[in-house]
Amino acid sequence: MKLKNKVKGVALSMKDFNNYSNNGGMAGRWSGEEFIVIFPLVEDDKNLYELAERTRMLIENSSLRKGKENLNVTCSLGVTEVRKSDTIETLIKRADELMYISKATGRNKVTLG
Repeated sequence: MKLKNKVKGVALSMKDFNNYSNNGGMAGRWSGEEFIVIFPLVEDDKNLYELAERTRMLIENSSLRKGKENLNVTCSLGVTEVRKSDTIETLIKRADELMYISKATGRNKVTLG
């Protein structure tokens, strides 16, 4: 299966997330295979982790098909909160580094930092 088709499948899952999210979250394609998800007004790390884990499970449990072929899609997430000293660049860099930790330590998981 071509990567492009898998990315389209994930984009559809993220569209579902945007349509049905009751926490005001937004998601969109960032670049290539990367997506960015924003959860505003999350009270603590536990709630942030739970939201990220629900997002991961939404993608993992999505029923994606291309013709007669089923697509199995998973995701590795790097999750962080905005800090007072953050710029958009430092925030995204930190989340990106955490995502690579998720990939390096088993994939299809959430790493919070």
